[in-house]
Amino acid sequence: MSKSIKYALIALLFFVCLIVGYNVFLKGSSSNPGIHNGLELDSLQTDSLALAKAKKALKLNVGGVFVDGDSLSIHSVKFGDTFNSILREHFNDVPNFITQKTFEFYYPISKLRARAAYYISYTNSVPVGFHMARGEKLISLYNLLTVSSSRMAVVESTYCISGVINGSLWNVFADSDYPTELAVRMGNIFEHQIDFYHLAAGDEFTIYFKQRRVGNNSPYIEDVKYAEIKHKGQLYTALYFDSDAGEGYFSAEGKSLKTGFLRSPLEYGRISSRYNPRRFHPVLKTLRAHKGTDYAAPRGTPIRAVSDGTVSKASYTSGNGNYVKIRHNKNVETQYLHMSKFATGIRSGVRVKMGQTIGYVGSTGLATGPHVCFRYWLNGKQVDHLAIKQPPSKPISDNERAEFMELLTETQVEMKLINKKL
Repeated sequence: MSKSIKYALIALLFFVCLIVGYNVFLKGSSSNPGIHNGLELDSLQTDSLALAKAKKALKLNVGGVFVDGDSLSIHSVKFGDTFNSILREHFNDVPNFITQKTFEFYYPISKLRARAAYYISYTNSVPVGFHMARGEKLISLYNLLTVSSSRMAVVESTYCISGVINGSLWNVFADSDYPTELAVRMGNIFEHQIDFYHLAAGDEFTIYFKQRRVGNNSPYIEDVKYAEIKHKGQLYTALYFDSDAGEGYFSAEGKSLKTGFLRSPLEYGRISSRYNPRRFHPVLKTLRAHKGTDYAAPRGTPIRAVSDGTVSKASYTSGNGNYVKIRHNKNVETQYLHMSKFATGIRSGVRVKMGQTIGYVGSTGLATGPHVCFRYWLNGKQVDHLAIKQPPSKPISDNERAEFMELLTETQVEMKLINKKL
């Protein structure tokens, strides 16, 4: 081997050792948090970007729907607001005709209500999205150009709660973490069995229900599966069952709790004056027969038809104020006085269903405060409707009894497992 080749090999070997040593030195130095090679630095930068995007995505979750943008604000529709006035306020413009019609397909402009929530999403502090919930969908308008509809997250929960009534059932729920709507539901279920205006101290209740929450909205009662009240020592039960005769609530013996007439024209209110042939009139200051039952409630409370029928009058007089009269059959008529206004479409000749809203509580005519005076005619004579015992609907049939009893047993077992005392 010549000297020139020998020197070249030595130089090459030295160069290789130098490179290997340098790499080992860098690898050892990478344990120092202040020193990273190029690949590690790129990886850290990528992770940081991913983390930042993840945080932004979490912040822009509207009811389980991820919306575009990097920040979000929530607002409420004000009285007098329109779809276009809201968009002008935030975007200084409105969408073109086609885009507006597309949005209206998902969210009709006529459904816009005061106090409804809407969201504005931003990118770099510039508004890019308008979002409103309708039902279980979130309707989004981006950059006044594109419209999308996405299903929001839905959470269902089942509860069973029980307690003792020492006042009113409404107050029991008002003092708890559960909605006062449960008191209304129980009042509707047992309205023909129990006078909820005269519950006794020490009465007990149990209610088994399903609650549903859509997106960011407040939870609402989807259905009540079972309820019971022990009133003055007597137990009243109600199981929801879909029978051949129709769905509804039945007692543990299979008897229907439903009759052809609701007990009250209001879902929840208080009796301020009963049927009285010799009542002192608060306005006229004379003894005058009061041939109806007054239910006091806040102005605007919906008034419901107590049964199916045909509106015979929807008019105004100086004494009755705005009133509606309904003929239900050849024997029975009912009348609803002092309304603030009629419900949409209520006029003479219109057919109405049991529970349908026909007007709203007011104080028109001879009235000292907001209430509805409910009157009941039987065979052409005004009578005290609270003294009339309405016949119940059909009980469950014999061929359904086994299925009914099985459901009752299963329901009561489920209730015991999750029951919570208030």
